[in-house]
Amino acid sequence: MFIFLLSFGFSIRIQAQNVGINATGATPNASAMLDISSTNSGLLIPRVALTASNVAGPIASPATSLLVYNTATAGTDPNAVVPGFYYWSGTAWIPFMVQNSSSNGGWSLKGNAGTDATANFIGTTDDKQVTFKSNNQSFLELGTRQALGLVQNYTDYTDGTEKVSYIHTSLQFEAAAASFYKPKFFVDANGNFRMKGSSANSDFFEFGATGSNNNGGLEFTVGDDGNEPIVFNNYNFQNNATTEMMRMQNGRMALGTATFDATNPEKLVIDAGATTSVNALSSKGSINNYLQFNIQNQSSGANASSDIVATANNGTETSNYVDLGINSGSYTGGVMGSSNDAYLYNLGQNFLIGTGTAAKALVFMTGGTSQASNERMRIDGSGNVGVGTTTPTAKLDVAGTYKLGTTGTVLTNMMKTSVSVNDNTTFAYTSTRQVSVTVTGATPNATVIVNPRTALPAGIAIAWSRVNNNNTVIIGFINSDVTARAIGNVTFDITIIQ
Repeated sequence: MFIFLLSFGFSIRIQAQNVGINATGATPNASAMLDISSTNSGLLIPRVALTASNVAGPIASPATSLLVYNTATAGTDPNAVVPGFYYWSGTAWIPFMVQNSSSNGGWSLKGNAGTDATANFIGTTDDKQVTFKSNNQSFLELGTRQALGLVQNYTDYTDGTEKVSYIHTSLQFEAAAASFYKPKFFVDANGNFRMKGSSANSDFFEFGATGSNNNGGLEFTVGDDGNEPIVFNNYNFQNNATTEMMRMQNGRMALGTATFDATNPEKLVIDAGATTSVNALSSKGSINNYLQFNIQNQSSGANASSDIVATANNGTETSNYVDLGINSGSYTGGVMGSSNDAYLYNLGQNFLIGTGTAAKALVFMTGGTSQASNERMRIDGSGNVGVGTTTPTAKLDVAGTYKLGTTGTVLTNMMKTSVSVNDNTTFAYTSTRQVSVTVTGATPNATVIVNPRTALPAGIAIAWSRVNNNNTVIIGFINSDVTARAIGNVTFDITIIQ
């Protein structure tokens, strides 16, 4: 059946199963229930003013897939509507999004203008993740920790509401001036998170986690030709000054300075500069054993030694310093001792050793570490020197043998005492008289020196003296006067050398 509406310039052709509307009377396409064609006219869809995407009105009970053109801007997010085509989904009005255009609420692939961050965005309005893919693989996911399934029972990973950007790729930055090593964040095959980047055009730096199989660590790398430093600075906003605090360079470390010794560069140099602190370096610890500051020269060379040196402000490697050290096991340098000899010496002015506390002694030990059995000499707080005694009573007090001079005799004791002799018995010319006196500590065969404190009577002289028995000295007198004489009352000083 054909119906021709000639007065309107178009025809409607109705066939058994479809309808065609055109200006030519052409048969409608068999695949379409309604086939409308024109070269200079369009299809005008009913225009209505919607109030919100979740409100059916002004159409009562719209059928699913009902198509309208909305003329109003109304409602509030997430149910706001703007002018454009909408269809009814059965529960809400769904807008038609127009490719490459931001009109009608769409987001153009060619960019958008006049957007409002409170209303225009890419993402979800519920707690669902947003996924960005390339080659059908996820590169970036945005969402809460709960939505992304990243809640773990570890510190800092338990908050399900935390906003998370979950990146499945390395993160690289533009660096136009860098010839190599473009900066990037990445995770290596062992799960180590690292950062690598350019430095001064052609050098590079890298830091991050390292290790494998529960044997992790943290490392810093900088280089290319091996002399690049790692520098830590401090910034003071009050004077806009940047101060270098620490640098590591060529296997060396500097604190407070950027300069190493040109001739003998230090492994560790500390420069406190102008400071109010007396401490340049302090080491502390707590252990029920010795806690040491150890320097070990591992060379066994003939000139090798391990030394701790304090240098004066005007000192050098060859003057005005004090040196505590020990020679190597193969030392033959001949400067201070032989192999494994330890030493303490200075090159400069006087070398002072002492105690700064009143009444305390300076003690010297040999042969062991027990003071009770290995003390050999001390200078006590009063200046008395004791050898073999811990309680010297004289400027030099030797408890034991001693020797004076290269050809001297080894002696044990030198004692001096005084005795009074009161002997009025006369003895004749050329006769002798013996007087026995007590000298505690004297032993037989000792050398005895007897000196009277006053002149002896005329003709009386000391002929000899000897230790007769322990603690007993006999003095022999002779009378050279023709008259019989007596010794009388005389005090004698007796010295015993044994």
